[in-house]
Amino acid sequence: MNASGHDGSAILKSPPPHSVARKRFRRVILLTAAGLFLITALLVLGFFAYVQMFPERVARDAITSLRRNAALVRKEINLPGGVRYVYLDGGVGEPLLLLHGFGADKDNFNAVAHFLTSRYRVIVPDHIGFGESSKPPGADYSPPAQVEHLRALAKALSLGKIHIGGNSMGGQIALSYAASHSDEVVARPGWCLERAKE
Repeated sequence: MNASGHDGSAILKSPPPHSVARKRFRRVILLTAAGLFLITALLVLGFFAYVQMFPERVARDAITSLRRNAALVRKEINLPGGVRYVYLDGGVGEPLLLLHGFGADKDNFNAVAHFLTSRYRVIVPDHIGFGESSKPPGADYSPPAQVEHLRALAKALSLGKIHIGGNSMGGQIALSYAASHSDEVVARPGWCLERAKE
């Protein structure tokens, strides 16, 4: 076919309507994808900038969120002899005393506590000499001394027989507690495994 009209002028062919619509659709998709990528990148960069500028606040907010999720409440108690415990308390059921390790604090168990608070009253103290609990100068911070402080805490909270667990140094203190005062501990080895099966 001749590309010119009868009078010799050129005939311009217009693209089919579906071709134009397809190009517009592609352009809209590309612009939308680019916009979403830009927004996502800005949000990620903003989050990292916020974390870098306010790390204490971010950590505090994360801890608060984990405590709330586990239904744990921060409490304090003064015991005879000037010892002050700061601890987390929450849940229903038999008392479960969880003990943190060296270099940790009462918030060490926040992520797992929400699995336990539906079946246990979970008490997680800062050991004497750690976290927010008192740090008497010249005090004995050995596992046997920590056991006696924890016994005083359990008595002050009227816990009766307790389940006890810990990690690292807290595990050693829990074992010392159970070995030296077995009549005050519920003798149920593997309590985590038993509850996980239910």
